Amino acid sequence: MHLDAGRLIALNVFVSDASNLAEPSYVERFFRALIGRIHMKPLTAPMSIIVPSEPTSVDDEHADDGGMTTQCIISTSHIAYHSWPLQQRFRLVVDSCKDFTASSVRSSVHEWFAVKGISVQDVPYLAPEVRDHAEDAEKEPDEEALCIEPPV
Repeated sequence: MHLDAGRLIALNVFVSDASNLAEPSYVERFFRALIGRIHMKPLTAPMSIIVPSEPTSVDDEHADDGGMTTQCIISTSHIAYHSWPLQQRFRLVVDSCKDFTASSVRSSVHEWFAVKGISVQDVPYLAPEVRDHAEDAEKEPDEEALCIEPPV
């Protein structure tokens, strides 16, 4: 009996060195390494788009300080990345109906970026027979479901 149906991992990452956050070739190489590490099959090459800074005359709070978006379609869903270099942070989402671990994604991020803080949201997609039983049971959150390391 197959009990899982994949998962979504969302990471909000703060870095001490933002120099590679808006470098398409670097982030696209990271995507290829991550895809290999979590044993997924790419259907498209990673594609990056630079988002230019768009200051606003209203106030700085609503200014878009630019960055980069990278995405890749994998055979079981997608991987998406959005960076804000001036804020020294990025968001990475890995979504797949094939299971993988949050720790493998987190380890890849730590290997490729100068991480100083990270929050990880791990949402497993349960098969219907598991979901029906899980809805009836009260349980504590899984230790890997939410792991927060505050910025230093």
